[in-house]
Amino acid sequence: MNFRKILTALALVVLLASMSLGVTEADFAATMERAKRGDIEAQNELGLMYEKGDGVEQNYAKAMEWYLKAAKRGYPKAQNNIGVLYHDGKGVKQDYKKAMDWYNKAASQYNGAAFGNIGWMYQHGEGVSVDYKKAFEYFMKGAEQGNSRSLNQVGYFYDNGLGMKVNYEEAIKWYSKAIEKGNSASMFNLARMYEEGKGTDKNINKAVELYRQAAAKNHEKAKKALERLNVPEQSSGGTALGISANEFDDLSNLVRKAENNDPKALHLLGIRYVEGNGVPQNKHLGFTMVKSAAEQGYAVAECDLAFLYEKGIGTKVDRKKAIDFYMKAAEKGIARAQNNVGAMYANGTYVARNFKKAFIWFKKAAEQGDALAQYNLGNMYEYGRGVSKNATEAAKWYSKAAENGYEEAIKALKRVSIGGPKNKW
Repeated sequence: MNFRKILTALALVVLLASMSLGVTEADFAATMERAKRGDIEAQNELGLMYEKGDGVEQNYAKAMEWYLKAAKRGYPKAQNNIGVLYHDGKGVKQDYKKAMDWYNKAASQYNGAAFGNIGWMYQHGEGVSVDYKKAFEYFMKGAEQGNSRSLNQVGYFYDNGLGMKVNYEEAIKWYSKAIEKGNSASMFNLARMYEEGKGTDKNINKAVELYRQAAAKNHEKAKKALERLNVPEQSSGGTALGISANEFDDLSNLVRKAENNDPKALHLLGIRYVEGNGVPQNKHLGFTMVKSAAEQGYAVAECDLAFLYEKGIGTKVDRKKAIDFYMKAAEKGIARAQNNVGAMYANGTYVARNFKKAFIWFKKAAEQGDALAQYNLGNMYEYGRGVSKNATEAAKWYSKAAENGYEEAIKALKRVSIGGPKNKW
């Protein structure tokens, strides 16, 4: 049993036209002077500074004020950025219609980011019906303008067969184009293809290299992939696997810390013993170590201990303790535990069935990026369990789950887009 694989949690926000500026107060003052003189680019830059809090205290109202000065003069980047504020509800009430209106203004001037954002809304059914054909068309338009997010999404559509047949060769081509522009999502997506051997020979070293590049850009799913592979985020030379550069990948260091009752070390070493990963397999010893870490209140260990109790790994099955520890971890914000608590309520497993409680816990986990929870939340919306039926919300959450690698969500997306549910929970 690959325990770590079972327990791994998976986890897109709308893109702004420009990257965070990282400016100083002096830069801000100079930009303000240019903006006041009517420099249209400076007005947009000033809006970004206020939005991001770069060189000045964050202020969405001021950001909108300066974006509008530039947007009303026809500056497409500012028009797109206003769309983002409305899309995300930053400083204004969230309004997909207004977001789309501003994106369309920018797109009419061939702004690549705006094309990508319109494609995103059609893909996820935000203010419009889900329409993969239109989404792909807009992503292609964005890709033609060199927008890296659009390049990635074109690859993603080919990779997952959204509105088309799966074509891994095309997916690799478009992911590679996006990577050339520094897109971290494509680094992760192509890494996954190398790891799984999708459309190419399996190559774990290439996968790890790409995961590291994405992790260096703070891509959370890439960081989790490296953790799953027991590989540090930075290379110290040699092959990709088996590197022991950081303290918790070094077994002797791990043992020393566990001997000092360090909860993280106890948890990680316990998992190694459960799996037989680098040590002789001893499930009971592994269980004991994980239990010791959990009893110190270490939330990740609490979640793993619940799984061990639930499945009877290294101990007798104890459903009451499984529920107790899942709940403890869930209340501390562990997404995997929140999803499992939701599943228990949804299925009436060990507890009385309660769809409303299931919906609440699935939503907590889904909002943290847990792919299975996103799928489950989509299912609740699709069938109206614990919430009113809403095909648009179902499609939105299925799409998020699919993007996070949950393949069943792709089938569900196709189902809700062609006329509604055909099977039940």
